[in-house]
Amino acid sequence: MPIPCRGLSARPTDCVRSAAAIFAVLLAAVAPAAGDISELARAGDSFVLQENGQRTWSVGNDAVTFKLGLTSNGTLNTLGLGRTGYEGEWKPGTSADLSFLTGSRRLTPGQGTFAFTEARASADGDTVRLELVFEDSTSMIRVTRNYACTAG
Repeated sequence: MPIPCRGLSARPTDCVRSAAAIFAVLLAAVAPAAGDISELARAGDSFVLQENGQRTWSVGNDAVTFKLGLTSNGTLNTLGLGRTGYEGEWKPGTSADLSFLTGSRRLTPGQGTFAFTEARASADGDTVRLELVFEDSTSMIRVTRNYACTAG
């Protein structure tokens, strides 16, 4: 594709700017926008949202939003709790959301052999639910972590 900066009057900086603009347009066309949100379930004003391409979810309603997700190493963490539509939120830190002992082994969802397998979202009446499923390949333990929010 020719870059529209031919001719004797074109300056090198014009050519660079034109190439950069074309590259930015092409990149925006093929890459999903950062921060895009998909609505997975809705009941009244309650919702389950997921950040596109990410393992980050929000469960809430018009009053409150609870945000959780899997870290880069797969650990399930609470990311924040805030008032829907307002800036700022409570950020609890970086510790795992759940951990328990089975025999002498500590299992933390998303770590080691206790892997994330799926997320399910549903709506029933005025309540939405997010279910995150983890399965340990060693002990064959399967855990479903549930988060729910009711409209209003």
